[in-house]
Amino acid sequence: MNRRDAVVALAALSVPSALRSTNTFAQSSSAQRLRRVVVVYNGSPESSKSYRDALAEGLAGHGYRDGENLKVEAVYLQFQWDRMSEILQKVVASKPEIIVVSGSPGSLAAKKATSTIPIVMASVGDPLGLGLVTSLARPGGNVTGIGISAEAVVPKALELLREMLPNVRSFGVLSDPQMPMASLVWKPLEATAKRLGIALERYDASSPEELNRVLAGFSRGKPQALLVNPFPLFSAHASKIVETLSTKRIPAMLTIDRAADIGGLTAFWSDLAGGWRKTATYIHRILQGAKPGDLSIELPTKYDLVINLKTAKALGIVIPQSVLLRTTRMIE
Repeated sequence: MNRRDAVVALAALSVPSALRSTNTFAQSSSAQRLRRVVVVYNGSPESSKSYRDALAEGLAGHGYRDGENLKVEAVYLQFQWDRMSEILQKVVASKPEIIVVSGSPGSLAAKKATSTIPIVMASVGDPLGLGLVTSLARPGGNVTGIGISAEAVVPKALELLREMLPNVRSFGVLSDPQMPMASLVWKPLEATAKRLGIALERYDASSPEELNRVLAGFSRGKPQALLVNPFPLFSAHASKIVETLSTKRIPAMLTIDRAADIGGLTAFWSDLAGGWRKTATYIHRILQGAKPGDLSIELPTKYDLVINLKTAKALGIVIPQSVLLRTTRMIE
């Protein structure tokens, strides 16, 4: 199967997460009798594994077993955002009972592709601001799921990074301009930077190749510090980002779940895998007859600040007590 075919390949989620790929939307006669859910992942089968596992775990908690009482199929976009609309149109044409998406591109493309098939968002920044729903309490229409207040959380992450690095006056921001949330996040970031008296320099990447070029262009001391936005491309390549920053000794705040666990200086974000796990509850309720427009959008009740003290020591950074007191977890 070539890379283009792999983008539209479908894989059944199982418990545990064994992957069974096909290259069409055609189903066996036995599978056709099952209720079908199609899940669109932004990345590859490998980069989506933790989310796939979390969703499978959540479904199992509601008594669903793939191939027995539910058919769950996966579509992997491979970060080819220009094909999102095409893929979602094919998904809609296959007539599943529910479509699961994550992130603003997938959510917006799904909403545009259908107004009748229920759409469940595993995570999306500011669903209200993006026009995906009319209300968080009663979304209306066919879209519901898990939201994230990225436009509020990302500036807070910048504040925390500035507090950790009081002598830094210029901060880089790694962003993906193809994400609809990029402009919504950038405006409050600029306002926060102005209030803090610091300068921002944006580094844009929308593909793995562009990300590699950006990272290759970093040098010791440039940028002085970095804020990594919570976009799917950066989550999928968190290890590469952390490795580069470590090699070039650039302190960074990653708004990516678990980034500090793999060596990042600090991470500030919600539990994305937990969001995927909670998505199963929305799927269950819709399969039981609930209308998506009546199911309120759930927002994280807390965001975790995790600091890797080993990385801080290697960078020669002393974390202020005021920041340590607000940490959820420290890695030593």
